[in-house]
Amino acid sequence: MNRSTCLALLLGLSLGSAQAADPHAGHHQRATMTTARTQAEVRSIDHQSNQLGVAHGAIPELKWPPMVMDFSATPEQLQGLAVGDQVELEIGVEAGEVHLLDVRRQSD
Repeated sequence: MNRSTCLALLLGLSLGSAQAADPHAGHHQRATMTTARTQAEVRSIDHQSNQLGVAHGAIPELKWPPMVMDFSATPEQLQGLAVGDQVELEIGVEAGEVHLLDVRRQSD
């Protein structure tokens, strides 16, 4: 064996044993979901693609400024909503993905 091959072999063996000695090797930490509630105004509803467009205020828990954005929604979440409605949203963010957990129309 030449010197380069020996060094590569030794390095590979030492890295493998170091990983095997790690009691957490192979454990994956489950992503946690951060949730927040906010008030919003319905700006658009697309029943065909199940999208809800809203304008919401700042959401400190998510470090979001006020903005207009679209959420994927279920048909049940869109039921009974109209453009201009004031709603309370529960939003969840997990592993960088945004989820609309709940939407409730506010009473007049």
